[in-house]
Amino acid sequence: MDVLLFDHVRSTWETAGLPSSDGPRLARAGRAAHPLDDIARSALRITPLLGNRALRTPFWHAHEPHLTTPDERYAAYATLLLADHVAALNQVAYEHHELRPESLPRSPPSSTTPSSTATKPSSPSPPAPRAAQFPQSPQSPRATQAAPPTPSCTT
Repeated sequence: MDVLLFDHVRSTWETAGLPSSDGPRLARAGRAAHPLDDIARSALRITPLLGNRALRTPFWHAHEPHLTTPDERYAAYATLLLADHVAALNQVAYEHHELRPESLPRSPPSSTTPSSTATKPSSPSPPAPRAAQFPQSPQSPRATQAAPPTPSCTT
């Protein structure tokens, strides 16, 4: 067996532990390892997450260039399409957390032409760092002047 598929629950910022629709498909496939041709229809309909599948180490090393991509959906389908045998487990073993759209980083605006960057005004340079200002000593201007001579007393 190269890949083991298992069920997951989904959590959002509003709810926790929503069941997936994959459980019945995984139960129908059974726990025995099957060639992908036998269960392809069910296996390819499983939610394409990397977290809801376990891979054998030799399988990972053999197909690492195809599986190490930033596109999770592509990598999840590639695990199934490259596998010789797939097994299924209808037990929940993964919780998928979905982030709020507001929590996701904004994508920078894309420029369609290289000349569009030349027409943009340059941003002002950041202000130069200010020199550290230390508090003045508590001496007044008078204190810095010479003190008047004190009268001497002679008796």
